[in-house]
Amino acid sequence: MAICWKCGTIIGDGAEFCPKCGPGSNGAGSSDERSVLIKKIDEYRLLLDEYEFISKTVEPQSKFQDEEEKPAPKKRSFFKYFWPFLVIAAIILYATGALLSVYVNVAHGRDVLTVLVAPLLATGFAVVVIVFGVKSAKRKQKELNSRAETLQSIQNEKNLIALANQKKIDRLAELEPKKSQLDSLVPEGYRDFDHVAKIEELIIEGKAATIDEAIAIIKAN
Repeated sequence: MAICWKCGTIIGDGAEFCPKCGPGSNGAGSSDERSVLIKKIDEYRLLLDEYEFISKTVEPQSKFQDEEEKPAPKKRSFFKYFWPFLVIAAIILYATGALLSVYVNVAHGRDVLTVLVAPLLATGFAVVVIVFGVKSAKRKQKELNSRAETLQSIQNEKNLIALANQKKIDRLAELEPKKSQLDSLVPEGYRDFDHVAKIEELIIEGKAATIDEAIAIIKAN
């Protein structure tokens, strides 16, 4: 069994010329030509499988540009939230010292209990303010830094998606020249994975000898 080099029709053993092309075909071609045709169609089918899948899932890269340009969320330092409490504690101590100074000058050193107890109370109150400030600043820092980490994680994920999308765009650009070259195998309107897979199946099963015959069978069904 052989294949006509001109139209691809399968020629029976012993035939001197192609039954489709006639005597002018110079006889049958090599049986390897059928294998070459099937190989090319299979190559085209596999290319279309990847090309169509990427085309359905790829998005315009401009959709991700805003995300890529966003600055990374900043983490906050502990001191940013603690310093106001230090100021308040310092003001308490300073005000207490100033009031005691005035009191001592006015009272001429009398009422020693007041002179001793007042600084202790002021110092104790300042310590309470500082302790409260430490706890409050740590809580605020943890809350905002946790939020920053979450935002950073989301942004990183979006950047990875953008990178994957760009790779798809680059891959489509790589496949385009090969697809354009193989498109000539199949008439327009049948250059998709489903049709090419069916054409390949018909030729492999021997139900069609050429691509045109396979398309005719597909049209008939």
